[in-house]
Amino acid sequence: MTKKITLVIPNYREVCECLLLSKRPLLGVGYIAAVLMQKGWSVNVIDAFAENLTPEQVIKRIQNSGSEITGISLNVLAYEFAKELAGLCRRYGIKVIVGGPEVTISPGTAVKEIRPDVAVIGEGEQTIPELLGILESEGRWSPKFLASVKGIAFFDIDGQIIRTDTRQRITDLDNLPFMPYEIFPLNSYNLSYSTLPKTPVFGVYTSRGCPYNCSFCSNREVWQRKCFYMSAERVLDEIEHIIANYPVKGINFHDDSFSLNEKRVIGICEGILSRGIKIPWACQGRAEGLDEETLRLMKRAGCKSMSFGIESGSKRILSFINKEIEPEQALATIRLAKKAGIAVIASIMVGLPTQTRAEENQTIQFLKKAKCTIVYMAPYLGYPGSDIYKQFLSNDSKYVYKRIGTLVLPNSEELSWPQKVAFMKRYNRKFNLTFRHLLYLIANFGMIATAKICLNKILRRKQ
Repeated sequence: MTKKITLVIPNYREVCECLLLSKRPLLGVGYIAAVLMQKGWSVNVIDAFAENLTPEQVIKRIQNSGSEITGISLNVLAYEFAKELAGLCRRYGIKVIVGGPEVTISPGTAVKEIRPDVAVIGEGEQTIPELLGILESEGRWSPKFLASVKGIAFFDIDGQIIRTDTRQRITDLDNLPFMPYEIFPLNSYNLSYSTLPKTPVFGVYTSRGCPYNCSFCSNREVWQRKCFYMSAERVLDEIEHIIANYPVKGINFHDDSFSLNEKRVIGICEGILSRGIKIPWACQGRAEGLDEETLRLMKRAGCKSMSFGIESGSKRILSFINKEIEPEQALATIRLAKKAGIAVIASIMVGLPTQTRAEENQTIQFLKKAKCTIVYMAPYLGYPGSDIYKQFLSNDSKYVYKRIGTLVLPNSEELSWPQKVAFMKRYNRKFNLTFRHLLYLIANFGMIATAKICLNKILRRKQ
C-alpha cells in the first residue's frame, strides 16, 4: 500500500450558526500529521470547515490524493458530517480512523454512530503510527491484530464494541516534532488576533491538560486533570522555527493555562530576551498566581495580552462551577496585568443552569470595576462529559432549549437561550464599543487599521 493518509476536519458550519466558530488550523491534527510525516508518511489535510466543503467534495479530494486511509477529527458538532463521510469512505474502500475529544469522552457513541474501522481514544501521536504499522505489515485490521493496540475501540467479528486497555498520556512533549503549518489551507483561515497588530498570527500549544475541575468543562474527561509541559527550551526552539520558516507576525499560545507553571513562564520569557526573539504574543491563564514582577517580565518579552477565564462575577456561580477563585482575586490579578502594560481579555459565560438575572448583573458590576481591554461574553453551552451536563442536561428538563447532537443549548434559571444570546450581544457591545477600547486600538493598530476593524464590526452586525 502507498504511505499516504488524509486527515479531515469536518464541516459543521450549518449545525449551529449562533456559535462564534473560528477558522484556524487545528493544532491537534497538526501534531499528529507531524509525527506521521516524520515516519515517512505523505499527509494530506482537508479542513472542510474552513473551506466549507461537503462530504462529497471531501471524498473526491481524498480519492485524488491517492490516500487509502482517512483520519477524521470528531468534535461534538460534527457527527452528521463525519457519519456521512465515513459511509462514503467505506463505499470506495478507504479505511477510516476517527479520533478527537468527542471520541475520548464517548468512544461507544462514536463507534456506533460513525462506524469507523478504528476509533482512537486519547492522544493519537503514538496510537495512529502503531495502527498504520499493523496495516503495512499485515495488510488488514482484524480484531486479532487490533486487540494488542492500547487506546482504541472497534467492532469485533460479532458486532460487539471492543475497547482495549488505556494508553498512557504522552509525558515528554519535547519529543513532538514542530507543527507543520504548510500542510493546512492557510489562505482559508482567519489568522488575526484581537490584541496583536499584524497578521498572520500562528497558534502554538506548549502544554496539554488542566489540573482543575470546573464543572462546565469536559476537558477533565480528556486529560484526567493531569497537565504536562514542553520545556522552556523546546518552546523557544519552536518559536524560532516558526519565525524562520513562515511569514509570522505574532504568536498566540493556546494552552488551557499558559501561566500555570510560573517558573516555566519565567524561563520562556528570559529565553525570548536572551535569544533576541522579537515577536508579539498573547496567552491565556487563570486570574491568579502571577505577581507583578513576572507580569512585567512577560511584557518585556513581548506579551501583548492575557485572556482570563473569569466566567462570572458572582461568588455563588464561581463556587457552583468549581472555579476555585474569588472575584476579588481575579480583580487583583487584572489590575496587576494592566499595571504591567498587558491588555486584559475577560472571558465570561452567560446563562448557566440555576444562574439568575441578579447574578448576571453581579458580573456586569464586576466588569465595570475591572475595566478590561476586551470582554468576550458567550452563552454557556452544555458539553457532554461535564458535571453540569450530567446533573442538569443529560435528560430533558427546563434547562434544555435545544439539542444539537449531544451538545445542549441550555436555558438558565431566568433567561431562555435566545434571551441569553441577546444579553451577550448587548453587553459585548457595551464593554467593547468604548472610548477606552478605541484608544487602545489606535495605540496598538494605528488609525487606518482601527477604522477597518470598526467597519468590519459594523458590517458583521448588519449581516
